[in-house]
Amino acid sequence: VDDYDAWTTDENTDEDDDYLVEVIRERYPDSTVKIEREVTQDTQGNYINHGSWKMWDEQGTAVAEGQYHLGDRDGVWTRWYRTRDARIFSQPPFNQYAGPYVSQATFTAGELDGEWAIYDSKQRKVSSIMFKDGERNGPAVWWYANGQKKFEAVYADGVIDGELTEWEADDNVANAETYQDGH
Repeated sequence: VDDYDAWTTDENTDEDDDYLVEVIRERYPDSTVKIEREVTQDTQGNYINHGSWKMWDEQGTAVAEGQYHLGDRDGVWTRWYRTRDARIFSQPPFNQYAGPYVSQATFTAGELDGEWAIYDSKQRKVSSIMFKDGERNGPAVWWYANGQKKFEAVYADGVIDGELTEWEADDNVANAETYQDGH
């Protein structure tokens, strides 16, 4: 097969699993590895992601990594971005920070569940959004590069619900509003 390495087989060592795991390596045209992922078979015999998943760019630089559990993202996923990778990184507050950026999000059974945070190359937190069962739930905060908050809002079950505050870089409040169930 042109795009895949030979399959290798390892036993998964998770105590709650006894799944046979195979490794697939998808390659760029120059044969460098693009994606390396572990798979297993579901009850119908279909191959599904199960175990580690990693992606690299054509120069061999890590782009993303995480874990799957029976086809669903599970645990902490990490994605690395260069400033040119997405337009948002050229806009405030991101343009005040030093790239590259690291995005880390926690998943449970395929849903965002916990903190999704973005850090710059100096490990300064740029943003943090809390999720539960795939929906925003809790505070969502963005900071200026000087460490002052830029924006904070509170969400409940996916809709804004509570205080929304925006600050200027000198820590003066620029806007403050209160929402109830998205209104």
